[in-house]
Amino acid sequence: MQGIVELNDAVGGVFLVPLQTIPGTGILKGESTFLYGNNALKYVQWRDTSVEGSSLDRQEREIQYIQAFFNQALNVAQGNVGVLVDLYNTLGDYSVTNLGVSEFSYLASVILNKSISSMDVVTFPGTLDSGGNLR
Repeated sequence: MQGIVELNDAVGGVFLVPLQTIPGTGILKGESTFLYGNNALKYVQWRDTSVEGSSLDRQEREIQYIQAFFNQALNVAQGNVGVLVDLYNTLGDYSVTNLGVSEFSYLASVILNKSISSMDVVTFPGTLDSGGNLR
């Protein structure tokens, strides 16, 4: 989570239509929004602990944000693998991976050369019980 602000701003911010209003941010449900700076982090991180199931709402926002970020990163790259490698290097300060820069560069070039323009996210169906457990 600590790297969201830097990554978000590295692609020039992320545009989306919020799934929820986030208190104290000016982010309003259903109103087209450009997330920049700490608002990006607040959008993916906020959770109303007084509402049962709010962790699932947060997960929906995280998925929406990741997809919007992916699209923005591809738009900014405009076919230039170096831009995506720069993002990979930025991410390195906030994550651990066994994927080296050469492997990432190869995967990024495949994505750009195949004109992949969206990212599918698969989630398992379930419900949250009153104890906060997913069933």
